[in-house]
Amino acid sequence: MLTNALTEKEAKAETSADTSEKLLTRGDVAELLKITLPTLHDWTKKGLLKAYRIGNRIRYKEAEVMATINNNPANPFKNK
Repeated sequence: MLTNALTEKEAKAETSADTSEKLLTRGDVAELLKITLPTLHDWTKKGLLKAYRIGNRIRYKEAEVMATINNNPANPFKNK
């Protein structure tokens, strides 16, 4: 019962007030960018990507990740 309540609470938190905003996990972002989790952590610490803490979980806004990819002049993915 407690597990169900926590799962429902996490699901509500992840959808946030703006339901059109898709949140990605660290694994999703690393896979999308074809980088490792330690590299993703480094990029987040350097401010290249903005992470959001929801409870004890880290999420990234898909729109912000895509904007970072598209707006970075040194982006290795831009010409692919």
